[in-house]
Amino acid sequence: MTVYTPNKIKEPHYFSRIALPDSDPRVIRNEKQYLALIHFANDVKAIGETSPSYLLDPEAANLIKQFNSNSKIIIILRNPVTRAYSGYQMRLRLGEIKGSFLDSVEKAVGTDLQGTNKNVINLNTGLYFKQTKR
Repeated sequence: MTVYTPNKIKEPHYFSRIALPDSDPRVIRNEKQYLALIHFANDVKAIGETSPSYLLDPEAANLIKQFNSNSKIIIILRNPVTRAYSGYQMRLRLGEIKGSFLDSVEKAVGTDLQGTNKNVINLNTGLYFKQTKR
């Protein structure tokens, strides 16, 4: 089966309202712009996109269903520790956090499991049960 995924913006986060601010250039909120991403999808059996924020947003699945009731949601999960370490490395590279991975995990457990503090790694994204249950 041929599946089309947009390559201009891989993760448009169109159906997520919580993960990234609207000011982020990767975020598309306009339906016309969102549909333009798949404009070139001719003669394909499926169209998809890969916004990981949909798993975190409690409303994203409902918004996807409202947009197209025939939509299928495919979830690919990473090992939660590998995912947390990758997030740590990204934030370390961006200068948002300092210290060791273990220090970052301990701080996150003690302060912010919701991921709202940019100075702490987000462990909540690896707690898959609640997210996949939705």
